[in-house]
Amino acid sequence: MADFDDIDALLSKSFKSAAEPEASAGVADAIRSRVAAGDTGTSVASSTAPGWGGGGPLTWIPWLGLVVVAGLVGATLGVTGVFGAPLGQVAPARPFSAVVDGTASGLDCPGGVEVSSLYPGQHVLAVGRTEKSDFIAVRDPAAVDATVWVAAAALKMADGVGKLPVSGCGQLVVETPTPTPTPTETEVAPPPSNPTQPPPPPKDTTKPTITGMSAKPTIVINNQPSVITVSATDNKGVASVTLSWVNGANHGSVSMPKVGGSWQYSWQNNGPSSTYGNYTFTAIAKDAAGNQSAPAQVVVNQQYLG
Repeated sequence: MADFDDIDALLSKSFKSAAEPEASAGVADAIRSRVAAGDTGTSVASSTAPGWGGGGPLTWIPWLGLVVVAGLVGATLGVTGVFGAPLGQVAPARPFSAVVDGTASGLDCPGGVEVSSLYPGQHVLAVGRTEKSDFIAVRDPAAVDATVWVAAAALKMADGVGKLPVSGCGQLVVETPTPTPTPTETEVAPPPSNPTQPPPPPKDTTKPTITGMSAKPTIVINNQPSVITVSATDNKGVASVTLSWVNGANHGSVSMPKVGGSWQYSWQNNGPSSTYGNYTFTAIAKDAAGNQSAPAQVVVNQQYLG
């Protein structure tokens, strides 16, 4: 009966151990220790478990299943506080929830280089702080396995920063992922390059050439007009011809209209006789690429006869 009394005591102890948070494997560990010591159980004349009354040839080994079940139940009751202290009293270290208050920068170290951005109202997990609690280490929302530092003033924490462990920059690993850009709904991915597509034509660098310039007549009396004619050529075609004139303080310019195969302009000075004299006319031709010719000139003399 001494062996049975020992097993009864073992069962009672195992029930209690199963409910203790620090000995959650109480039943199994107790049984293992007895078996390891060479105890294979003792046959008894009992129809029920040893120490629980009745008779019949049984050993304590078949009761291991009941003991294990009881241990599991005891562990569950231990969580609720029925047996011993609840498991919740032994709180493991955990991150604390925080909310970004305004736009904030994620830094590689406290006061360091910006490696990510956080937006107002974003929820993050705080995992550490500086000794002065002026910077908080949080999990980078863009890379859960990376940690960034945020100014404490930019975060709201219901639990307070005092519960966070003090961490140093050297203890944290910061990885900045490189996002792969994808076309948005309003963007269209460029077509693949075609290696057989011919190269673009060479840029036009050829300047136009003025082949002729004349004035008829070259001597005008009083306000008589003079027709200025310009001829020009270009490998891509002449786009425009500009005509300008000057006589001391008197000057002007105009874009010459094209008449037939040349450009012409009828010039007439209706000013007082003090504006008469020699007028130098200068023409410059341009093509569509912006190339311009060398200037060509002709002189018209205006005389006053009263």
